[in-house]
Amino acid sequence: MGAGNTELSGKLLGGQNRSEGYLLVNGFSVCSEGVGLMEGNVLCRELCGDDSYASVLRGRDHFGDTANLTRYPFRYTNVDCKGYESSFSECSMQTGNVVCSSLQGVGLRCHEAGSGSNAGTSSIFV
Repeated sequence: MGAGNTELSGKLLGGQNRSEGYLLVNGFSVCSEGVGLMEGNVLCRELCGDDSYASVLRGRDHFGDTANLTRYPFRYTNVDCKGYESSFSECSMQTGNVVCSSLQGVGLRCHEAGSGSNAGTSSIFV
């Protein structure tokens, strides 16, 4: 089941700036199951601009207390993007009552290509 034409609004929570943190979509956490480079690229472009992209690291706790994510129940999992989507809502995913631990929340770090000392580096933490 995909998101279809549902409007999804993402934001990053707990990072040091607007381009990093745990991913929330419509106020819900996203389970890391299925999230990889393609999904990270789509999310970074949508959240931080067309020139943003991501690289992948797994199993990390980079943005502080993941237990804080329990305030935001998981609703999205098995996200599958092909990489050409202009919006997270164009990717397929399972929605509903998702069972994931707070350690499985998706975290993103996005950087715009060509900007500053971190130019060309981005990470997605799942």
